[in-house]
Amino acid sequence: MAFELGLIDNLGTGLEAALSQRQYEPAKYVYMQQGCLITNSAPCMNLELWNSLSPELQDILINKVGPELYEYAWESIVKEDQEAKEELENLGLIFSEMSDEDRNAARDCVWNAPAMPTYLGMMDTDIVALADALRSEPYDEAPHFPDWSP
Repeated sequence: MAFELGLIDNLGTGLEAALSQRQYEPAKYVYMQQGCLITNSAPCMNLELWNSLSPELQDILINKVGPELYEYAWESIVKEDQEAKEELENLGLIFSEMSDEDRNAARDCVWNAPAMPTYLGMMDTDIVALADALRSEPYDEAPHFPDWSP
């Protein structure tokens, strides 16, 4: 509704979603966050099935298949994102990026927001620790392979 009324004219979503969901139609601008690709692709396995696998097979999945899959997926996502960006630019959308200084200030503002303790209190403590560690990482670092162990 806000898009339709012209109250919002900026996209803040994954570029593939902007294309597939035609979110570009009411938008004029796209905000690009350096070092951030939005995707919902992740390998998953039921814990009971995982526990039924031999330690050798678990090791292969974590240390051989996982990294290869991650590398392939990352290259695919980057390529698809670049293609989507070019298509959105051809449709007339204007792209913008924040400076590192502004990005760090915004990140700290969100992290220190009054509602954050309540929100974080509802989350798993390991996830909160990971989020705190990640927010201090430089944005231009290559992504690290996640630990998939259960």
